[in-house]
Amino acid sequence: MGAWGLKMFQSDIDFDLVSDLDGELGLYKLAEEANYAASKAEKPPKSKNKAADAADDEEICYSIYAESCSSEQAVDVVKKHLEAGKLAELVAKYEQKMKASTKEFIPGEYMLCLVGACAMSLGCTLASSFTDLLKRIYATAGLMRDGKTQMKKALFGPDGYTNGVRYDFSSKGLQDTMASGGPPEEDRMYPGSMMMNVQSPFGFPPLPPKSMEGLRKKRRADAAGTAEYSNELCGGCGKAEKPSGAPLMKCGRCKLRQYCGTNCQKQHWQKHKAVCQAAKDPAEGGAKA
Repeated sequence: MGAWGLKMFQSDIDFDLVSDLDGELGLYKLAEEANYAASKAEKPPKSKNKAADAADDEEICYSIYAESCSSEQAVDVVKKHLEAGKLAELVAKYEQKMKASTKEFIPGEYMLCLVGACAMSLGCTLASSFTDLLKRIYATAGLMRDGKTQMKKALFGPDGYTNGVRYDFSSKGLQDTMASGGPPEEDRMYPGSMMMNVQSPFGFPPLPPKSMEGLRKKRRADAAGTAEYSNELCGGCGKAEKPSGAPLMKCGRCKLRQYCGTNCQKQHWQKHKAVCQAAKDPAEGGAKA
């Protein structure tokens, strides 16, 4: 979709960058190891509490953005991972990119703000030097209008970020945004139409409706020609069920593509997003992947 709001974490770009950071931090590997260990651990007998049993079978997912973690335990694991030195490494890396004479398409300032916001969502302890840096750069880092407002509040208050306490940026996801009627009419790229797209960071607007439909058809054809697994199997690895033996989870948007867990879903998203369309009947489909 591109972007569905002007806050942080309301665009495909932000989530693609978060996914890149997760890989850079080794979080996919950590989650894979945790899921393997969980699958080998002796499990208690099934109880009559289906909700509790479902929670026990949940795929473990780690992300630098707390909202993408699978549980509070997962948030704690990632927080400790970052505070053990990984956060300082990220800050040093992107601060160096910010100061480099050769500028990259996604500027170091933007990445520093994204890393800072993700760390706040986890409740990490931020060094005062990093907080001071964010205060200096956030206004010109490339954040969208509402993203600037979010960062200003987190950094300066009132009710701003406190080290050690998870911070909620209150950025609605795509489904919640659509359920609430979409972004304000004045923020949309095509006001008066059914399209809910807004401007993405760094000038990535959606294409006009006619051009978009042509591109969408081409992407569907390309994706269909390169599809590795049918919709009856996990789109990422081809498995027919979750590691626990439970049924596959369906994509929460299209209700067609299935996955054995959130790790496979994240890794397959670049291919799947070209063909993913919201299901006509929101009630159909299974569990959200």
